Amino acid sequence: MEMTWKYPCDEQKYDKLKVILPTKTIQINQTDKWEKSGKYFFYHDTLEKYLRLQVWPFNSKDNGTYGFNCDENAKKSEVKIVEKTHCKTLNQTAYRTAKMTIKCDYSHMYLSKTKFICKENNFTCKSILTTKSSKNSTGRFTLTHTSSNFNLSISPVSLNDAGVYWCGVIESNGSYQAGISKIQLEVKNITMFPRLRTPGQDLKYYCKYGSNFSNLTKCICKGENQDECQDVGSTTNNMSRRFMMKDNKINNTITIEVRNLTVADSGTYWCGANKDNSKIFIHKLALKVDNSATLPANTFGDIKTFLITGTVVVILLLWTATLIIIYKRKNVRIYLNNRTQAILLYKTTFLHFTCEHFYEEVTEHKKTLVIPTYANTPTNEPALLPYSIVSFQRT
Repeated sequence: MEMTWKYPCDEQKYDKLKVILPTKTIQINQTDKWEKSGKYFFYHDTLEKYLRLQVWPFNSKDNGTYGFNCDENAKKSEVKIVEKTHCKTLNQTAYRTAKMTIKCDYSHMYLSKTKFICKENNFTCKSILTTKSSKNSTGRFTLTHTSSNFNLSISPVSLNDAGVYWCGVIESNGSYQAGISKIQLEVKNITMFPRLRTPGQDLKYYCKYGSNFSNLTKCICKGENQDECQDVGSTTNNMSRRFMMKDNKINNTITIEVRNLTVADSGTYWCGANKDNSKIFIHKLALKVDNSATLPANTFGDIKTFLITGTVVVILLLWTATLIIIYKRKNVRIYLNNRTQAILLYKTTFLHFTCEHFYEEVTEHKKTLVIPTYANTPTNEPALLPYSIVSFQRT
């Protein structure tokens, strides 16, 4: 619960204020920054001349009179707060790059009051939009308002949108505002598959799920907004003859098949499971049925990211493989060079200096090889040249 008071004596400036609480009075000494006392948070703005009080969390024990005064002689500003309804707490899941809606229901007692949606930011709740805003949208946020609820749509959702949101009402004179529901928003990544088909073709799509989904009814719905997508079918009810959905619980895979596609089948499909009157989505399919053979970049932007990432990975793998091949070839060349040198060394050294040893080893074998050996060739050719017999063992 939050209350704001303007100075009742705005012609002056005060460094200290006294805040009236249901059970006590507290003096605020800090200015232009948040001050905390138990569950009470104060912000004394000396430039705009107002005091903001937050009670966090607020419950029935906090009912009572709140106010403040500037000095002993000034008029007090007071308001009586009574909790009429309990604040609801909801958990909601959104998926990155998708569109989602935060729904805020309220009772008829708040029909004439200004509604707002804010997001918690440390001690404060930063306002996003109100039903009195001059525009019903700002950036990625859009506010819609009916006689029974007001909703905030976010598109596209980012991971930074995760957090705590409050739906609330503002008193007509702006003296206080109170939360009527609290939403804990979780943002998850989801795998998106783009598909392009021409009219008349069939589409077969596979959706892999975890073992924790095995006993749940699988479903698929169509629509850009995950919270407002229309059911197309489930594993227990195929809503069209052209549509078939099968669940293979052994492989944890859903098979979705659509026959004889038409242009009207284009759109965003969500594959998931039903749990506790809500849907948990696993994959997202972006289908375009057209005679065109190209994918629009703005619709299937994830393909670009995928291709760039894939190209970088392939280049790195090719570069690594090239380095390995060069390295191995270099080692083989060094090995061959070293082997050749070793053989030559073996032939020139080992045979020359251990010829007698080889001869002694192979004398047991009967096979001999006659190699003439010339030494100190005379100028006059003799009648009979001396020679030696060297025997080698054949292997």
